[in-house]
Amino acid sequence: MNTKATTIVALFTCFFVFGKSQVPAKLDSSFLSIGEFWDGYLNQYQSIVASVSLPDSTLVYVAQITAGTGPSAMIKLKTDGSIDSSFGTSGVFTYQINGVSPAVKGIHYVAGKLYLSGKLGREKFVTRININGSIDATFGNFGSRTINYATPIVDITNSITFDQFNNCFIGARFTDLASSVTKLTVTKIDTNGNIALGFGTSGRADFVLPSGSVSAFSDLAIDSNQNIIAAACGSSAGNNVVLLVKFNQNGVLDNGFNSLGYKEWSFQGADTYQVATNEILTDKNKIIVAGEYLVSGILNAFVFKLKPNGEYDSTFATNGVLNYHNSGLNINFSEILYSSNGELFISGSAGNTTDSYFSLLKLLPDGTIDSVFANNGMFLNQVGMRWESNGAECMTVYKDDKVFLGGNSSDCDGGTCYFTSSMCRIITKLEEISDTTTSDTTHTSIEDFEKLGSNVVLFPNPLKKGEKLYIKSKAVVKNVKIYSLTGKELKTSLRNNSIQIQDITQPGIYIALVQTGDIQLHQKIIIQ
Repeated sequence: MNTKATTIVALFTCFFVFGKSQVPAKLDSSFLSIGEFWDGYLNQYQSIVASVSLPDSTLVYVAQITAGTGPSAMIKLKTDGSIDSSFGTSGVFTYQINGVSPAVKGIHYVAGKLYLSGKLGREKFVTRININGSIDATFGNFGSRTINYATPIVDITNSITFDQFNNCFIGARFTDLASSVTKLTVTKIDTNGNIALGFGTSGRADFVLPSGSVSAFSDLAIDSNQNIIAAACGSSAGNNVVLLVKFNQNGVLDNGFNSLGYKEWSFQGADTYQVATNEILTDKNKIIVAGEYLVSGILNAFVFKLKPNGEYDSTFATNGVLNYHNSGLNINFSEILYSSNGELFISGSAGNTTDSYFSLLKLLPDGTIDSVFANNGMFLNQVGMRWESNGAECMTVYKDDKVFLGGNSSDCDGGTCYFTSSMCRIITKLEEISDTTTSDTTHTSIEDFEKLGSNVVLFPNPLKKGEKLYIKSKAVVKNVKIYSLTGKELKTSLRNNSIQIQDITQPGIYIALVQTGDIQLHQKIIIQ
């Protein structure tokens, strides 16, 4: 993909549809009419780092300069992707703390307020913002609560979560100067922005980390029993680990979790000094952990689900664990979310030495890969080159099951690399997709069958109205159905591996669902 144009901001809006009739991604023509966003006010920002959808289906996201040399910007979009000028100043609210630009990581919507969180030097912070894009000065100290750890904290990760009473919890890893002991710590902030002194010791619950094995705080979550789960990760010469610590709602270690209140998982097969980073999500009182680790130079991904006592939940994936690989691509997870029907989405980046993608892995509620959603269950949306510098950094789910991905893309030319903010939006309701014509020049022929290593190839593609569509498959084809993007099934006849498509009313993109054995595959076809 030539991404020279990424010196200008491109906001990609693509769509997935799954459920009764699945279809692959496409640009959304309802998003600023073309599916891409080129407004110049974003040129100064290099990445989208956080996002949240609001009850009215608008979206607020945070963009910032990667090097942190300028203020972050909160930007509010209407459902069609246009700027909501009622927010901040003409739709944009620039954010600093006492004139200093923080590294923002999270944004949350709680009880009619927006909460920003992240890192400011040696401090973690949370700031409360009114829904119109102004600081809520009634919270903390003129809208913000900062916590100073005295020593540098290396983590810029999700560090904030909320309990059922809207109290806020901030997590971090730091080294105590007085004792030289490295700790994982969680601080409770009440709804007024004050430290809740009744939690733990003077508002903080601390856990002394095992020596030499853990180097970074990674995530924070609260289960349905209001227990707080803190995640950390790290590596040493012989050990790559994920660590979970569980505190009860009073900030005391929960000894019901592995009888110690914490548990460590090692990745002995991982390359030396390669951290197994992780994201966590609670499913009622169970814990889902996702992350990645390096094996022979390739980042591999994992997902596992735990019972409240820290044991694997054997009803999920294979004995509670899914090890995920995708054709030699490096996989890097950034966030986990549920859809309204319990399906699991894990966003991030994927790529190799030449190509970079936003990635979105879909798992069914039992932890199995949804191969209908995309090949290997993971949709890949190419955003640029240099995979290690690209990908989706944040994800949010709208109330109507639309899924938003935000991040950055980059390309290099003559030793100079360009970064730009990029985003994707995905929907899950077939009736919300409209028919569209296309200038897509993708062509599939019989030669692609072996070259691409495909299980099924439909050709020619594109094809002209009235032409037969041929199918070559490595398995017996039981059935083929063709759908328009509105979900209407077209009349077809399948004979001797050729398909005659009837009642086509207009050129455009159509979806073929091919049944081979017990597997259902989908493929985009273009009719000219």
